[in-house]
Amino acid sequence: MKNSEKSSASREARLSEGEMELLRLLCEHGPSPLSQVHRNYGRKIGLTTIQTRLNRMVGKGVVGKSSDYPTLYSALVRLEDASKTYFELIRKICDDSIVPLMSHLTERRKLKPEEIALLKDVIARQEGPGKEGTGKKGGNQ
Repeated sequence: MKNSEKSSASREARLSEGEMELLRLLCEHGPSPLSQVHRNYGRKIGLTTIQTRLNRMVGKGVVGKSSDYPTLYSALVRLEDASKTYFELIRKICDDSIVPLMSHLTERRKLKPEEIALLKDVIARQEGPGKEGTGKKGGNQ
């Protein structure tokens, strides 16, 4: 497989929820030995399970494995690139509308005030320049 083909295959790899969590940890913490990844995982799960998942991710081309001792695992793709296939699936399920997704997510739990503020800023940026945090519709549309 050529480098460009491998790079493309890596971006399109389907990752499980557990694998996405491991990729997030590697993106946040940088190259890490297995023991550190296991500590950072935050849920009770066996060391060998983490190792199996990491090795599966190496096979998918989304994680690299050094030849050093101790072995360091590192993210080869950005989390945004790896999650792209999930966003495409959600987009199709929601018929290209963000409203059903946001409605579903916000019905599951109460939003924190800082999350509401961040969402308002996202909406303001979509409405137009100079409208951050106002919640008013911009005139440049």
